[in-house]
Amino acid sequence: MLQRLCIQNVALIDGLDLEFTSGLNVLTGETGAGKSIVIDAVNLALGERASRELIKHDAEKAKVEAVFTDIDDARILTVLEESGIEAEDELIVSRELSQNGKNVCRINGTLVTLSLLKSTTDRLVDIHG
Repeated sequence: MLQRLCIQNVALIDGLDLEFTSGLNVLTGETGAGKSIVIDAVNLALGERASRELIKHDAEKAKVEAVFTDIDDARILTVLEESGIEAEDELIVSRELSQNGKNVCRINGTLVTLSLLKSTTDRLVDIHG
């Protein structure tokens, strides 16, 4: 379950810390409220394709960190184990995107490739819009 999402310098968002509860979470709001930016940030953390255009206009880099709890998918745990990453009570994934095009991805603080980040997070979140 996605428990927490921290967003820094993504589009118009300077900094945002969201906490989610178990069950259904719904983002609502008027046009221009930033719902799509939050979804773009989740996708960034999950390893989806990203553009430098996501980085806030006056910032050098954007960063998103997602905290997941209650990980019970055996495939995810196997990927972590095979990669030498300890499966703890929570899974923390983060991704930093720089103006120079450099991506920095981490799982539980360990530097990982974008493909490993994506293969680990593929089964964590379902987004419907």
